[in-house]
Amino acid sequence: MAFLVVQGADAALAADLVQQAMITLYRRWPEVVSPRPWMFRTVSRDLVRAMSSVRESPTDEQGISPLLRPGQSGIEHWERRDDLMMQIRRLAPRQRQVMAWTMFEYTPTEIASELNLTPQAVRSILYQARNALIKAEAGQGEAADE
Repeated sequence: MAFLVVQGADAALAADLVQQAMITLYRRWPEVVSPRPWMFRTVSRDLVRAMSSVRESPTDEQGISPLLRPGQSGIEHWERRDDLMMQIRRLAPRQRQVMAWTMFEYTPTEIASELNLTPQAVRSILYQARNALIKAEAGQGEAADE
């Protein structure tokens, strides 16, 4: 679910997509060679379909998913992660998707294979996403200084 939340899904949609994918995985278990990448690829594609079929309407922020809430300690770590998640949500959809795979420890070559891209394209998307995050963080620092 956290993988989908990073890509922009709300908790309810993420739960629905994961549940449906788990049912499909159960039915196809004998033919699935690598369940984890299969699951990530399946829910990622389902999310793209779900998000492209829904018209967005402006709303207030809904808050952070319970999956991403901190424990009793590490408030600074949580605040930093929350700021990063907010910035990731503002990236272009493909950048969010590649960043999510990266955050779940997939290499550019593995990501390229799963998303039908070249490794160079994945590296380029990561480069653009990281630059956008750096610029966004620099902009926040300037706003805080004012």
